[in-house]
Amino acid sequence: MIFNKNMIIDEKDKYYFYENDSFKIYWQGTVFILGKGEGSDSIKEFLRILDGKKSVSTSTSVLKGHFFIALFDKRQEKYYFFVDNGGIFQAYYNDDMVSTDLLCYDESDFDELGVIEFMNLGSTFFDKTLFKGIAKIPGNKILIFDNLLGGGRLSIIDKADYSDITDYRDYEYFFYFFDKLKESLRSKKLCLDITGGIDSRLVLALMYSSDCNCFCAISGVEGIKDIDIAKQVADFFAIELLITYHDIEGIENDLELFFDYSEGVCDIVRLHRGFLHNLNRIKKGTDIVISGSGGELFKDFWWLQDFPFYNSKHIDFKKLIKYRILPIKVPDFYFTDKYRKLNAQFSSNLEYDLKKYYIMETNT
Repeated sequence: MIFNKNMIIDEKDKYYFYENDSFKIYWQGTVFILGKGEGSDSIKEFLRILDGKKSVSTSTSVLKGHFFIALFDKRQEKYYFFVDNGGIFQAYYNDDMVSTDLLCYDESDFDELGVIEFMNLGSTFFDKTLFKGIAKIPGNKILIFDNLLGGGRLSIIDKADYSDITDYRDYEYFFYFFDKLKESLRSKKLCLDITGGIDSRLVLALMYSSDCNCFCAISGVEGIKDIDIAKQVADFFAIELLITYHDIEGIENDLELFFDYSEGVCDIVRLHRGFLHNLNRIKKGTDIVISGSGGELFKDFWWLQDFPFYNSKHIDFKKLIKYRILPIKVPDFYFTDKYRKLNAQFSSNLEYDLKKYYIMETNT
């Protein structure tokens, strides 16, 4: 979707729309309020909350999923743009336009820092992109275009801090969440990616305990341990398992397609396995994919380099970068002129950025 100051929407993209007396709302992706049906039912409830005089910044916290939303308030003639609270859905903006398509900004110059970050880490972070003046919409922010049609101004506000874990102990909330998730996604065909890891197995157990209807899937090469474990887990729960065996034959014919899908912001060769896996999910009629991704953020390899000072209240960013984030930096001689200088400074610049965002009294 593309929104510019002339309010042009790219009709090639699939999006959903709803309108009432006070609002127009466009969205892409999966959006729901716990216990309400995914899509239109949840969107109508969200607008009902807004009509109850709650602000947009406080109301967005009730929305779950993986989505981009463009909301027009007819009363104030303002456009609000935001993504899911985790910032997973990729949407972009500059002073004149908001879009879910990075490649539509085809006349932008490269951002030198973004290029160096991409070359070293395989992606861009801290809401940067590869292009000057174009940023990702963060999950904790809301963009406001005031009188967009009249060439108004852009402002950015914070989403309000909010937690819907109120009357439940932490472990009780897990069961509450999955019971409500079942109600929200009742009409959808769900696929759970399951591996040999504890994260996806825990998600499966919680979905099973809540009687969520789903099947499981895994991809890889024949004979790997993860597939064997996935088979055992699926047999134990008596759940269907879809296996995609990766075959790289003909991969060179699909590279341009992978580039378009990824918008060139990841390793397109590594995308091949996921591409084949998605094709098989689609053939099964899958609406939504669920995974245990994110659990690895709590694994011990993030703080092993703190040994033996595990009780420290200080984050050692230099060690974190050296041993975990950037153990091998792209050599400076790969670049010329100012890119070489920026690459030489990359570790120290990364440390500076991390310190701005992640200062807590804890170990790494």
